Amino acid sequence: MSKNKPVLSHRELCKLLGQWIQVNTGGPESRVGRLVCVGQDFLAIQNLDKDGKGKRKGKGKGKGGKQGNELVFYQLSHVKAIVLQADGLCCKWKNKKSCIDDTFRCVLKHFINHKVKINRGGPESVEGVLVAVGHNSIEIINGDEVIILAIHHIKSFSQIGGCREESSHKKESSSKNSSSKEESNSQKKESSNKKK
Repeated sequence: MSKNKPVLSHRELCKLLGQWIQVNTGGPESRVGRLVCVGQDFLAIQNLDKDGKGKRKGKGKGKGGKQGNELVFYQLSHVKAIVLQADGLCCKWKNKKSCIDDTFRCVLKHFINHKVKINRGGPESVEGVLVAVGHNSIEIINGDEVIILAIHHIKSFSQIGGCREESSHKKESSSKNSSSKEESNSQKKESSNKKK
């Protein structure tokens, strides 16, 4: 069997969409959540509590009564076990998403310029802004360091903040728009003054 070949079948996991599962049976990568997406070589769960350990007290509401909606993406080659949560087996989930043909690498590309957490805990956990996704590796900026990680060694990742450059782009475009509006208004005034 190939090292990169997932042990769990994409087709089998698609049957579990919408159900409460536990990914892995223990350790820092283990999380409980609703299976919301299955790709060719990854799965995504949405966990409602901040620690993701399955303690869904208060209907998934965290501190301050707010519900946490962390999406955690797992590379299937690093998922050793899936445990079905008994209380989630009988319920119907209305927001069922279909299986997709994207790969783990394709999903990573969607998070460029976002702050992410790679791996859930332990010495292999890294946080920072994802700036590049190559064929075999990714680049993350953490402070003044550029960290290059092999995609094969990424067990899971999740977004932990908003888009880094989106706010600066919005500020630039809004300031450009406001300055261009001011220029056009002053040009209109000048042309109307010349007509008089």
